[in-house]
Amino acid sequence: MIRRYALAGALAASLAFPPIMQAQATRRATPPAPSAFLGMQVGADRTLADWPQITRYFAALASASAAVTVDTLGATTLGRPMIYATISTPANIRRRVELRRAQARLA
Repeated sequence: MIRRYALAGALAASLAFPPIMQAQATRRATPPAPSAFLGMQVGADRTLADWPQITRYFAALASASAAVTVDTLGATTLGRPMIYATISTPANIRRRVELRRAQARLA
């Protein structure tokens, strides 16, 4: 349940704001599983990933898959990066700017 909220929060803003910084890296064949990457069972009682772990995981997803990008909106009040992830098909990822413009016209 906690994982759902963390992922939903990161994804909710994915099409609402223009990208400020995009994570770029060589893409691997298989994205890492959350539990394997974090070293804990996601959603288990009394376990919660902290913000640095979450941001590192999303950066790993972006470097592993052409279907994921991670962008930074700015800094939190604690000075940490406020990120959002866009998860879609690689074709839509390449068309993000065009799709955001169309969304802005509709709004």
